[in-house]
Amino acid sequence: MLLAAAGLLTSVPGVAQNKRPLTLQDTCYRVSFGAKVELPQWSADGKALQLQGGRWVDARSGDNVTVDQPSAEKRAVTVRGTELLLDGKELTSDGTAKREAHLSPDGARVSFVRGHDLCVLDVADGKVWPVSSDGSEKLLYGYLDWVYQEEVYGRGDFQASWWSPDSRKLAFLRLDEAKVSRFARIDHVPTDGKKPRAALVNQRVEVLSDYYPKAGEPNPTVRLGIAAPAERRVVWVDLAGYDPDVLIVRVAWTPDSRLIFQVQDRIQTWLDLVVADPATGKIEKLFRETSKTWVNILEQPRWLADGKTFLWLSERSGRKHVYRCTPGAEPLPLTAGDWQVRSITKVDEAAGKLWFTATLNGAVNDNLYSIGLDGKSPGAPQRLTAEDGFHEVALNKDGSLFVDAFSTLQQPPVLRVCGADGKVIRELGLVPVRSLRAYEFQPPKLIRVKARDGFALDVTVKLPAGADAGLKPVFVDSYFGPDFPTVSNRWPHLFDPSPTWHEFLRQQGVIVVQVNVRTASGNGQADTGLCYKSFGAMELRDLEDVVEFVCKEFHGDRERVGLTGWSYGGFMTAFAMTHSKVFKLGIAGGGVYDWRLYDTIYTERYMAKPQDNPTGYRDSSCIEHAARLHGHLVLVHGTVDDNVHLQNALQMAHALQLAGKEFDMMLYPKMMHGPTTIQQVVHKRRQEWSWIRRYLIAAK
Repeated sequence: MLLAAAGLLTSVPGVAQNKRPLTLQDTCYRVSFGAKVELPQWSADGKALQLQGGRWVDARSGDNVTVDQPSAEKRAVTVRGTELLLDGKELTSDGTAKREAHLSPDGARVSFVRGHDLCVLDVADGKVWPVSSDGSEKLLYGYLDWVYQEEVYGRGDFQASWWSPDSRKLAFLRLDEAKVSRFARIDHVPTDGKKPRAALVNQRVEVLSDYYPKAGEPNPTVRLGIAAPAERRVVWVDLAGYDPDVLIVRVAWTPDSRLIFQVQDRIQTWLDLVVADPATGKIEKLFRETSKTWVNILEQPRWLADGKTFLWLSERSGRKHVYRCTPGAEPLPLTAGDWQVRSITKVDEAAGKLWFTATLNGAVNDNLYSIGLDGKSPGAPQRLTAEDGFHEVALNKDGSLFVDAFSTLQQPPVLRVCGADGKVIRELGLVPVRSLRAYEFQPPKLIRVKARDGFALDVTVKLPAGADAGLKPVFVDSYFGPDFPTVSNRWPHLFDPSPTWHEFLRQQGVIVVQVNVRTASGNGQADTGLCYKSFGAMELRDLEDVVEFVCKEFHGDRERVGLTGWSYGGFMTAFAMTHSKVFKLGIAGGGVYDWRLYDTIYTERYMAKPQDNPTGYRDSSCIEHAARLHGHLVLVHGTVDDNVHLQNALQMAHALQLAGKEFDMMLYPKMMHGPTTIQQVVHKRRQEWSWIRRYLIAAK
C-alpha cells in the first residue's frame, strides 16, 4: 500500500485496532467510505503542479518551486432576488424577480430573464433592452420549462440563452406551453415561513402545478431566435422545413460566430447538426444522424484551428466514436471498434494527436488513450494508463505529462504524475478515505456473469463472513435504466451513501449485489438499444440470470431474494415483482409504474408514442399486471415529487387493492424525487432495514 507523499495523504487503509461493525445510524450519512478527488492544477508552462494548500512543486522532481501563474480575470454576474449584480455591484433593481443572468464574453452586456421575458443590459450606461415583451407562464424566453431542463439540457439547468464569441449576438429559445397540460401536485403539509405548521386541523392544502407533458400529449413548441443588442433587432431561425413538433436539443456558436444547433424529431429517431446565418436566420444542414432505435443528444463539435473542421462524437456505428468532419466531405472516423469513446480529453493539431478516454479495455473501466488526427489508424489507439480501473486525468499544455487519479473498487484513489507514454514518474499519494481505519469495511468483488445467451454482464457482490456455512439472503440494489450503469470499477465518491448501507447489510449476513444489465452496460447504443419499445423484459432476463449465478456460486438462498431501486430502478423492482417469481421482496422507490404516466421527451425516446406502440406500453406496465404480483412489494414515494408523480404509486396501489394483493406503502410528505431532510433519510433507512429483516433475514 502506498504511503503518504507530497502532503496529500491523510489516512491509509490497512490494519487498525478497535475496528467496529457499522450501525444502522451510521448508514444515514454519518459514515462514508468514499473519497473526494481533486486533481492538482498545472502551471501555464506545464512544468509544475499546485498541491493542496497552494504549494507548487516541480512535476517531475517534487521540489518546491515558485510559479508566477497569470491570474485570469473572473467577473461574476449574479442575481439576488430582484437585484442584478456584477462583481457584487448592483446594476439594476426594478422590483421584478430575475434569473438566468449571463455576462457577454467582452463583459459589455448582461443577459437575464425578468419575469418571463429575456432582457439585455448595457453595463456602461445601465440601459435595458427587453428582447421580448409578451412573455408569460405559457410563453418563456431565454428560460427552459420543466421537461426541457429535466430531459434535454440537464436537471437544474434552465439556461436558454447563449452569447456569441464576438459578443454581438445572443441566441435564445422561445418555448410556447399553450398546448401543454398542467399537472397538479398536492402538498398536504402546509408551511408557515420555513417551518411546517404544528397544527394541521382545518388548514388548506397547497396546490402545486407544473406544465408537464405526459407521453403522447403535446410538447412545448420551440423557436430559436438571435438577438442583436446593438441594432435592437431579433432574427428568427428559419425552421420552416421542420415539423413544428421538433426538439432543439443543443445550441452553440462556431468560432466565427455562426449559430450551430442540434434538432431532433419528437421521438428522437434522427438528429440534424445545423448552422444558421445570424443576419438572416437561413440554415444549412451539415448532416443527419439516424438510428433504428433512437439517437442520443450528442456533444457539441470540437473545433480545430481553421474554424471549419471539427471533431464529432457520433454513435452511428452503434458505438460512440470520434469523427473528423470537414465541410463537403464525409465524416472521417478517427476511432473505431466494438468499444466506445467516453470523452475527448485533449487535441494537439501541431503534433497531430488526439487524447481520449474509452471503454476499449472494459466498459466498467475508464482508461486514457491517444491516436493520430489523420484517421489512418482508427483501430489502433495507444493505451496510456496501464491498470484496469478508473483514471481521472489532467494533461499539461503540451501533453508531455499528465496527472492520473487512479482507483478501482478495491483500491482507493491514488494520485501520480505520468509521462507522455503513460509510465509513472512520481507518486503523489492516496486520496483520504477517513472511515477505513475505524470500521470493518470490505469492498465488493467485481465479477462477470454470462447471461443465458452468453452476454457478459458486469456485477459486484459483497459476501458476508461465513457465506459458505449456509444459504444467505440476497439483496440486489441497482438502477437498470438505459445507458446508466450502476457498476463501475472505481472507488466510490465521498457523498455516495450506498457503500456504507451495503456494507451494513453485508455485516448483517446479506449478500449484496449490483448489476449492469446489458442495456445499462455503458458500452454503446448497440447494446442499449435492445430495450427499444419494450422496457423491462430484457432487463429482467439479465437480472434473473445474475440472481441464479449468485445463488449457485455464492450460497445465496433462492427463497430469500430481495430487490430495490429508485426511479427507473423503482420501475424495475415493481416490474420484476409482477413479471417474475424469483423475488421475495421488492422495495420500489419513486418508480414509474406505467410509462404513459411519465414525460414525453424521456419516454418517447425509448418507447415511441403510446399511440404508436400500445403493445409495448401495455407489456411494460406494472399497473396492468398488478394481479400477477409475487412476493411482498413495498411502494415508497414522495408526495410532492415533480419528476415521477405520486399518481404512479397511487394508481399502482389501487390496482393491487382491486387484485386483492397485500403490499406495503410508505409516503413521505413534502418529499420530491428523493429524501430532502436527514429525518426522512433516517426514517427511510430504518423502514428498509425493517422490511429486509422481516421478509429476507427472518423468512427461513
